Amino acid sequence: MLGEQLARWREIFGAAQIHAIVFSDFAADTPGEYRRVLEFLGVDPTYRPAAFEVVNRSWRRREGVVRSIVRSRPVQAVRHGVLPRIMGEQATFKMARGFTRSRFYRRTHNRPDLRPEFRRELEAAFADDVVLLGRLIDRDLSREWLGQA
Repeated sequence: MLGEQLARWREIFGAAQIHAIVFSDFAADTPGEYRRVLEFLGVDPTYRPAAFEVVNRSWRRREGVVRSIVRSRPVQAVRHGVLPRIMGEQATFKMARGFTRSRFYRRTHNRPDLRPEFRRELEAAFADDVVLLGRLIDRDLSREWLGQA
């Protein structure tokens, strides 16, 4: 219910203190949206990070041999017993987290589209809030989010 929340924030902070970003705009033009945020914050809008890359891409855990090895008793004993004694808890945690975020452990996964009937159900449930949010950011979100012309 972003419209409701944005309305409350505007009452408390004022519209001039809030910068809303529509995710589809951010995904389509990340550097441009980033520059607009810097401008809103009043900092140097020419600053650029080294790269704009997707960080939390949709993924699934690999199955088969990799999963069997990772879940095996010997590997779990090393992970929870041996490595913490040798490397310390924090270093072991960082190493395990690095592994579970690696390409060896994960594979990319494209999520299927929502079923049309479920999408219509969601659109109906959130229609009023989408209209409110669109009004607050001065943009017709109904056309984009609710498929209304």
